[in-house]
Amino acid sequence: VKAEVIKQKKFELLSKKVTDAKAANIDDLAAKLGKAATDASHVSFSNPSINGMFEPKVTGVAINTAVGKMSSAVEGSSGVFVVQPVSVEEPAKIEDYSMYAFQLKQQLLILFLKGKGPH
Repeated sequence: VKAEVIKQKKFELLSKKVTDAKAANIDDLAAKLGKAATDASHVSFSNPSINGMFEPKVTGVAINTAVGKMSSAVEGSSGVFVVQPVSVEEPAKIEDYSMYAFQLKQQLLILFLKGKGPH
């Protein structure tokens, strides 16, 4: 419990620093905080990784933030992040969803057999 409280307090402190910086963009924010802005590429729901760190919450914010807009501070698993998407690459269109339907049915069957399915 103590570690979670410390993590939450660090997030609150860093989040306030981000807000107080009143930065125009991610590079301005990094300069004001004495940090370096880094790029992350190929961020997706199927690959919720930010530079090798498993960060599903940060990935969700990155995907849902408009290109060129800077997010507020996000509490990730390994730290506090601010994202500013520079581009979005649309995934290829899928014509046949039968494989996905099959996979979902298999997953539901396994959950049902383990007694974790709908009752």
